[in-house]
Amino acid sequence: MSGTSADSIDVAVCDLSFTPAKRIQADLIAFYEHPIPAHLRQALLNLFRDRRGSLKWVCSLNFALGQAFADAVEACLRRHHIS
Repeated sequence: MSGTSADSIDVAVCDLSFTPAKRIQADLIAFYEHPIPAHLRQALLNLFRDRRGSLKWVCSLNFALGQAFADAVEACLRRHHIS
């Protein structure tokens, strides 16, 4: 998850289960805050500010942000020795 500052991606690894009362229980296993690369952060902020961009530009940001999310998850798993 990334907030409005777009400065980092928050990763939470949780164990989800159901309680006997059929409620969802979430236990936090690990948390990691991964910095968003400066060039990607600036591109996202520019897009939010200008509220416009070509389809090609928006699609390229979509892929770059997806890669940043994947990098953040991998970094979290490595840091906390989770496989």
